[in-house]
Amino acid sequence: MATISSTLENPRGERRFFSVMAPAIVVTALAGFARTYFLRPLLPMLAPASLALTPLIHLPGLLFTGWVLLLLVQVRLVAATRIARQ
Repeated sequence: MATISSTLENPRGERRFFSVMAPAIVVTALAGFARTYFLRPLLPMLAPASLALTPLIHLPGLLFTGWVLLLLVQVRLVAATRIARQ
């Protein structure tokens, strides 16, 4: 009978990969949306004048930002082996 192993073959390598990729995702998101979303209140001359920040734009912007930050926190907790066990 075949047994499925629940352990990973290289958990340290995976932790290292995700520990590098999560901050890279955060930096990419911040760099990509800095001019038109994050820095717009501070530097209005950099953003396109035709783009008005309505609640319809703020909602997905805030949700995506929260999701990316949650990903970063989650990866850091796993890398620090602070995993809740039940």
